[in-house]
Amino acid sequence: MKVHVTKYFSKKTCFTVLLCFVLYVTLVVLGEGSNLSESRDILTFMHAASFGSLFPSISTARILNVVSYKKKVGWHFVHFPCMYYCRDQNVRVRVSLGTLPHHIDSADAVTFSTGPFTHEEWKDLHSIRPRDQVWILATQEPASVMSDLLPPKEFRYDTYNLSFTFHTLTNIDGAYGKYEPFPAEQESSRNIFQEKTEMAAWVSTRHCGGMNWDRTRFVKDLGKHVPIHMYGGCGNRTLRRGIYWSKGTLQKYKFHVSLENSCCSEYITEKFWNALEHFESIPIVIGGTKEEYTTLGPPHSFIHAEDFGSMEELGKYIMTVAKNETLYNSFHDWRKKGKVSQQQFRQRFPVFKDGGCKVARKILELEQSQKLFKFDAYDAHWWGSCYRCGSQSWIQDYIFWKTLTRNRQSWEDDRVLFWMEDEDVHKITSN
Repeated sequence: MKVHVTKYFSKKTCFTVLLCFVLYVTLVVLGEGSNLSESRDILTFMHAASFGSLFPSISTARILNVVSYKKKVGWHFVHFPCMYYCRDQNVRVRVSLGTLPHHIDSADAVTFSTGPFTHEEWKDLHSIRPRDQVWILATQEPASVMSDLLPPKEFRYDTYNLSFTFHTLTNIDGAYGKYEPFPAEQESSRNIFQEKTEMAAWVSTRHCGGMNWDRTRFVKDLGKHVPIHMYGGCGNRTLRRGIYWSKGTLQKYKFHVSLENSCCSEYITEKFWNALEHFESIPIVIGGTKEEYTTLGPPHSFIHAEDFGSMEELGKYIMTVAKNETLYNSFHDWRKKGKVSQQQFRQRFPVFKDGGCKVARKILELEQSQKLFKFDAYDAHWWGSCYRCGSQSWIQDYIFWKTLTRNRQSWEDDRVLFWMEDEDVHKITSN
């Protein structure tokens, strides 16, 4: 049976589609590894102009201008400017880079992802900002690491409209992962204990010296009680980059040491979710509270260091679980009851299409509701969400008390002290 394409589309349209496809492949191949911003602009034009006859809504779609305001070189991820078509909203999102205050003057929305911003720069940004411009705090890091996104208190209530973070209270969902129960429990005779041949692994490629607490020293001390293979730049073993390359190696381990760089509310990253989803191991965790891991993660799926009175007790329990087949497999019973999934990188950052379309969807909702939203970066969702690592004194011994004041700014007495206890302040000032 022959299908005559020209029966449905004109010869001119068919030729245009073929030409665009050839140009697309050529631009992608020739532009591999180089700056693709010009290529992307050409492709965007072809997409809107040439395909307009096939999909007229694209060429007539509203353009939403979003400026990604960043200060740190190398954190851009994409080649600006980018143009994305969000089919569900029939909106084209144009994402451009902003590094100076005047770059935001014609934007519909501005996302703030990296600093630092000086007091004068905050003033300049506010003086240029159009009245209806939407400002979004967009980061996958906690406040203790990205404190330079916190505006001076004089702008506390009139800076951000929305947040795009990992927290459940965020306006735009940027969660690393989630657990979803099945409608009914599934049968399984799988014995994961028998599939494991190694004890524990820790993977860390940067911040080996620690940020807010000394993770490397913690792992080395735990290694005195539990055999731990340390991979990456902070260890002595190499591992191919990429989850699918490392999966075969790390699936052999019974446990995965999943320590966050900071202890902040719901700051539970891919370290935890990869251990559950890809490595099928038991994560040993410090980061969020035990209640948060229990609420967000699968039931009885992890070991939280806070449950133990010393490193020796933690190590002894891990070895007990490792040697007991029934006990070890009980940490995997949740796999019969539900599954975990993760949001991809492109879904958690507004400079990519999926993330950009999330921003567009939220802005359209704001326009339709005609409500003015305000996000207070000082509240419990962001700045007030961070706390010292560990209620147990033996965990607190790994905290870098002296470095907790490194983000001091001229317009604040000391923003880090905003969430600290009196005894924490004493430890800083006495060191």
